[in-house]
Amino acid sequence: GILITTIASKGELQNWPELLPKLCSLLDSEDYNTCEGAFGALQKICEDSAEILDSDVLDRPLNIMIPKFLQFFKHSSPKIRWFRGGDPSLHLPGFSTVATFQQNLFALAGDEEPEVRKNVCRALVMLLEVRMDRLLPHMISIVEDQDENVALEACEFWLTLAEQPICKEVLCRHLTKLIPVLVNGMKYSEIDIILLKGDVEEDEAIPDSEQDIRPRFHRSKTVAQQHEEDGIEDDDDDDDELDDDDTISDWNL
Repeated sequence: GILITTIASKGELQNWPELLPKLCSLLDSEDYNTCEGAFGALQKICEDSAEILDSDVLDRPLNIMIPKFLQFFKHSSPKIRWFRGGDPSLHLPGFSTVATFQQNLFALAGDEEPEVRKNVCRALVMLLEVRMDRLLPHMISIVEDQDENVALEACEFWLTLAEQPICKEVLCRHLTKLIPVLVNGMKYSEIDIILLKGDVEEDEAIPDSEQDIRPRFHRSKTVAQQHEEDGIEDDDDDDDELDDDDTISDWNL
């Protein structure tokens, strides 16, 4: 897969007309590794050559490829079902099919595999700016998932939405349903409670300092990663805050 995509990106797809049809045919292989390898190569090609795939230079192969990808939302293998058929990078180049892609994602939101449902949440976060109006009602229900890891992944959607300029405008009509769901999930884990009780017992006779009581503002993963990529360093106060957070266990709702 790596060799194929490297050659395709360096030599340009129009010079290898047999490549895409062959990879698409390999998706139907009964051999799992062959199917997985073909999907991996196509995924990389979609990421590297999105514009040409949706152009007349190659007769718009996405018109054939994306309907093919959509068939794999119902594959018997959870890994193929999500990690390939439901991978947004395979569908976003063909913007006209995003609505169909979303419909299939919503169907996967009830998948029996928790890992598939988690990845559905990640995909919906990626699609946030494409069709926000259709995503919001579905995300409220996913936050209520019985698997805490799935619900936690769904919360990332709301953190990302909070960074958008039109957040207030689109969120207002959903607050009556969303707030009770989020408040219901605001609880410390058993480990956190033990740690917090220990802190109280150690300094209960000492007045709280400004550092102890100041609010904390958590950012979405997307924003945090962007800061890291841009080389932006937080000030010393933020470093102190991170040190404090190290005493608390993993994120929960």
